[in-house]
Amino acid sequence: MIRIVTDSSADISAEEASAKGITVLPLTINFGKDQYRDGVDITALEFYKKLEESKVVPTTSQASPMQYEELFSLAREQGDTLIVLPISRKLSGSYQCATMVKKQGNYDNVYIVDTLSTVGKLRMLVLEALKLKDDMSAEQLVKHLEDLRDRTTLIALVDTLEYLFKGGRLSRTSAVIGTVLNIKPLITIDKGEIKVIGKCMGVRKAVDSLSQYLKEADVDKNYPLIFGYSPSVDRVMKLIDKCVEQDRRQYYYDNLQVLSAIVGVHIGPGAAYLVYVENK
Repeated sequence: MIRIVTDSSADISAEEASAKGITVLPLTINFGKDQYRDGVDITALEFYKKLEESKVVPTTSQASPMQYEELFSLAREQGDTLIVLPISRKLSGSYQCATMVKKQGNYDNVYIVDTLSTVGKLRMLVLEALKLKDDMSAEQLVKHLEDLRDRTTLIALVDTLEYLFKGGRLSRTSAVIGTVLNIKPLITIDKGEIKVIGKCMGVRKAVDSLSQYLKEADVDKNYPLIFGYSPSVDRVMKLIDKCVEQDRRQYYYDNLQVLSAIVGVHIGPGAAYLVYVENK
């Protein structure tokens, strides 16, 4: 039996994971000496409230080798095959950690995909793996997911780049964008790394610019659009309306996702994102 494993950056709630049979490893958020397992000890909405109130800059920690060891060992005992879909190796050490444990334990029942993804883009891969796991061999599924990864685009508008700077994901020079003149940056995940791709004067123009990417793309409509946000419901609803205003029947979209707390540490509140898949 093939089982799907991911981590808490994939915007999959505990309730959804339980209902769909997805194993989600919680990553850890640190507020000073206080530690919270993402999605276990703290929900996304609780995290954003704490982020707003706390004077401490939070940090994050990857899943431990012990967590992977226990998971891989149990799967082998039960005769299961695992498809592991961790956050991008360029954003966290989770991929490297899982790969090390697989190699040391000689777990030939474990397949680890270098997703180069997080949040909605990673969610897209997880849902696809779940859908096809009974119809493909593990090798076929990994190859398919790698192809889907390379055709999937995530674009987001964020309120500020300051959180990405504080988390070490962007340089100070890049982070200066958006601190003046109500500029709203647009970011993407390019080959596993977060990159700034634009800057817009105000939210309305940022939403317009972001939706333009979708209108100009050769979208594969066999896949949903995925929208997510860090408490800024009005912004993401404006984005949805803008993206599907021409013909609501030509697209369908996944349930609205709250940006996971583990990624919220680096993005902050006020973000809205769009994920879509392009044709080959």
